[in-house]
Amino acid sequence: MLKNIGKVSILLRLGSRVCVCLRNDRLDPRLRARIRPLVIGGLAFWCDRSTAA
Repeated sequence: MLKNIGKVSILLRLGSRVCVCLRNDRLDPRLRARIRPLVIGGLAFWCDRSTAA
């Protein structure tokens, strides 16, 4: 699971996945390389597996 990186614009839980939307300029370059987000209009979107039950 990803660490907290600041204020999230949108956070959706879909089953065992968590979908996140964050301002593109808030992402650290190392994190960006690891998660490879979809960037649309200054917003970065990605999904991750949830470790919470």
